[in-house]
Amino acid sequence: MNSAGKIRAILNGIDGREKNKTGAIFLNIIQNEFINFNGNISVPRISVNELDYATAAGIVERLTGYIPEFLQGHDLLENRMPPPISIPFIS
Repeated sequence: MNSAGKIRAILNGIDGREKNKTGAIFLNIIQNEFINFNGNISVPRISVNELDYATAAGIVERLTGYIPEFLQGHDLLENRMPPPISIPFIS
């Protein structure tokens, strides 16, 4: 199974009876949401270009242990919408 398929399998395999294992939820001044996890999650270095599916699969797998209710029902959009655009460099 490729990495995109693994992500789909992880998301589709979430048990609907599982509950989120989080602490307090905070909003910062620009309304970004921050959630305290009741544990630790190690996130590897991520390329500034794009998160590859192999790396994403590991992150999604770890996150489902903490926020299954949030991730349940989500799916993976393999092709970006809209697709990335290339902006020519003008000197």
